[in-house]
Amino acid sequence: MDAIDIILPIATAIALSPLPIIAVVLIAGSAGARVAGPMYLAGWVAGLVGLAIGAAAATHLVGDIGPTGEVVLDWLRVILGGLLLWAAARKWTTRPRGAQEPATPKWLDALRTVGPGAALLWGATLAVVNPKHVGLVLAAMASLAYVPLTSGEMIVSTLLLVALSSVPVAAVVVWRAVAGEAATPLLASIEQFLLRNNDVIVMTVLGLIGMVVLGKGLSGVLG
Repeated sequence: MDAIDIILPIATAIALSPLPIIAVVLIAGSAGARVAGPMYLAGWVAGLVGLAIGAAAATHLVGDIGPTGEVVLDWLRVILGGLLLWAAARKWTTRPRGAQEPATPKWLDALRTVGPGAALLWGATLAVVNPKHVGLVLAAMASLAYVPLTSGEMIVSTLLLVALSSVPVAAVVVWRAVAGEAATPLLASIEQFLLRNNDVIVMTVLGLIGMVVLGKGLSGVLG
């Protein structure tokens, strides 16, 4: 249960990252969506698995130091929690005001005509090359280091983190495969909603998770 309590909020935060969902929505609307969509999902999952393995290995090495390692992990959670709160505050202060339109990353347009190989690469890239994802996965693994898990349970926990983090991306791919062209209007609505509310969603999720991670870190440092 302790592992689930750690994994669920962090996986939710990763799953609700708007840009990876917007990316898969654009790919799902492309001419080669039936192949490119699953390839994007495969890249996303592979990227998250690699990121989780790297974070688990790093926190395991630190934890093996002994009491000093535990102090380092506590401070790591404090730092990560603080960084997540800083990122949330930055999203709030830089958000569009009034009638100002949110800026749309220019690279998103390239995803409308992406091929299977490029879709695989984009999936892995958006999973890994994102400081917020790195911080969230590190926070998860630093917290799991305090839970007495066997190697098998740690593998299951890692796979659960990846699976839950992938639910929205997988849902878009499956919906496009099942509904075909009929999925286009709904996908377009999702794209516009996420583009308009990207800053608010990211700010809210990072703020909530940042407070949780910071609180657990401070509890360890002060306890």
